[in-house]
Amino acid sequence: MRRRMWSRIRHGPGRGAVERYVRGAWGDPGPGLRGLAAIYGAVSDLRNALWEAGLLRPVRLAVPVISLGGLSTGGSGKTPLTAALARHLADAGLRVAVVTPGQGDELRLHGQLNPDIPASGGRWRVPVARRAIADGAEAILLDSGFQHRRLHRDLDLVACNVDQTAARDRLPAGPYRERFVALGRADGVLLLRRAGTREQAAELEEEVRAVAPHALVAHVRFRPDGLRAANQAAAEVRVPDPAVAVAGVMWPETFFRWLPETGTQPEHRFALPDHARYAGATAEHVAASAGARGVVCTRKDAVRIVPALPAGVPVWWLAEALDWEEGSRQLLAGVRRVAIGGRA
Repeated sequence: MRRRMWSRIRHGPGRGAVERYVRGAWGDPGPGLRGLAAIYGAVSDLRNALWEAGLLRPVRLAVPVISLGGLSTGGSGKTPLTAALARHLADAGLRVAVVTPGQGDELRLHGQLNPDIPASGGRWRVPVARRAIADGAEAILLDSGFQHRRLHRDLDLVACNVDQTAARDRLPAGPYRERFVALGRADGVLLLRRAGTREQAAELEEEVRAVAPHALVAHVRFRPDGLRAANQAAAEVRVPDPAVAVAGVMWPETFFRWLPETGTQPEHRFALPDHARYAGATAEHVAASAGARGVVCTRKDAVRIVPALPAGVPVWWLAEALDWEEGSRQLLAGVRRVAIGGRA
């Protein structure tokens, strides 16, 4: 039996080291992180209070704006869900454009998921959205937009990860950007699960309905859907047998847990920081460990890892299938109604 390893690739000082330290403390943060979280939370609460009081006013665009965001940082499935909503609207005959915060891998992922739907990004999303409208967009979909209150939205949707509900402290003591009660301003909540059970989803739904009684609630499930070749070297392999699994995402545990379901048993498993860069020693270590057997990674990682490795190293990404479950029909109908209403 092959010996399997799950480790974290060593990095120099910087964002990766800080992220590993902070994430390692979630669930049991010390007084230092709790103090920083109190400051972060106070600033966030003050900012939201200014919006609620009308002292800060959002910019309203000429077309409907639909936002899909989250309460926590990373890993809630916002990008693939936003892409799925964009596909749904495009298939209904609407010219829709996606606007993101500007992470390069997220933009490339949108381009892969929906090559025919324009996606653009930037820190200042109002001018980015206006350019999309000038190019013909009839509706704007905001990826990761719940905290971006500068831009008026006609429908506010929030994705909640059923698999990650234990630590609800705010950054940096936990993964949350806002308190759970902030769901009260959402029009719809999507309960997303990858590894979680229906029972866990039902428990989370009760919590959601307690703080957001007027919001539509829909259940969404992602499940593994086999390996896909990310480069020519992988396409030439009849039976994939990658030696290395790599996940540079916020919550890599589910990805690693899914692999045996696809018949994949890598010897080495490397968890990297979210949006990790594959360069220098990191790329060399992955390539050396993978050899001719290759690498399996998330789809988000594939857009960064393929250019960083030698062309002869096979790279596959683990595909996900999306199942719209209870409550989804009503939520999708509401999304269509709001988006298409802007044509009048």
